[in-house]
Amino acid sequence: MSRSTKSRKIRNSSPYISNRLQFSFLINCQNFFKNLHLEFTMKQADDRISSNLHRALNLNSKSCSSQNRKLHLVLDLDHTLLHSTELDHVTPQEEYLKTKTDDHSLEGDVFMDSAMITKLRPFVRTFLKEASHMFEMHIYTTGNRAYALRMAELLDPEQEYFFTSSSRVISCNDHSSRGQKKCLDLVRGCEDSNVLILDDTREAWTKENQDNLIVIRRYYFFKYSSQTMCFNNRKSLAELKTDENDYLEHILQLLKQVHSMFFVHKLPNKNHFGNDVRQVLKTLRKRELGAICSTRVDAPSVTHVVATNTRTKNSLLAVKNKKLLVRQEWIESASYMWEKQPEHKFLVPTTETYINCD
Repeated sequence: MSRSTKSRKIRNSSPYISNRLQFSFLINCQNFFKNLHLEFTMKQADDRISSNLHRALNLNSKSCSSQNRKLHLVLDLDHTLLHSTELDHVTPQEEYLKTKTDDHSLEGDVFMDSAMITKLRPFVRTFLKEASHMFEMHIYTTGNRAYALRMAELLDPEQEYFFTSSSRVISCNDHSSRGQKKCLDLVRGCEDSNVLILDDTREAWTKENQDNLIVIRRYYFFKYSSQTMCFNNRKSLAELKTDENDYLEHILQLLKQVHSMFFVHKLPNKNHFGNDVRQVLKTLRKRELGAICSTRVDAPSVTHVVATNTRTKNSLLAVKNKKLLVRQEWIESASYMWEKQPEHKFLVPTTETYINCD
């Protein structure tokens, strides 16, 4: 065969080869985009299934909580359930805690690692055990996740309360931005109407969630934090080798009361779960702490006058009109205890000299 004949055959076959390649390319492209569309469609379906499953699990959790007569309880860590400080900040009078001597009654509640020492609040283990019968409990701290998990392990060594789900421990690592305030949006399985918060700092929470909050008395055991809160001249509980008495026990009784009112008593503004814990708290506070403030010391309705000493004009007028002169701590204690406190523990000392002076 001549060279010209071969060349003619190749040229004649070129359109066929080209068309076949183009057709094959089009088929491959079509299959590629079809598979891509299929994968995208399946991903959309997976996302919808995941979203619906998450919603269903949340609803199921809420339903189970309601059926089990359980509310949700969000617990702060530092100064609420425990007190931690760095070992370098322990004072000389607190050094005995590092030795954990057998004759010291606080030994079982003090824990140390290479950098930190932690003291659990008295009654906290009984508190958690009894509260677990009424609440699904969560930890929420502004500390980092490693610290949160370590403290959760100390509080719940048998993993009964906080380790049933990884979402039960919330830390600053779960926040979208640094310095973000705590919010109930990160607490899974609950609604604003069925969750209580125990924390020592109101300002740590968003304004929208403060109606769910029970602000409790700060627990200071070591000197270092006390110094940061302007208690420089006061010895710490650790230095005094003593501890808080029954405060958490009192708070537990308050929680039992809220739980009972939520599920048993009829209150206004019911939702589909029954009552609203925010309404329960308002009702309790009004019933136990209801008072009317006045700027007139000599008004007939005034029974107590808050003062720091008896030298002021209003203090003298209060004593003259036989009003009870009490320190500001009387109001603070009533707020922390959620009930009126005995006045004799908070009276401002009075003398005839002060009463008769102009």
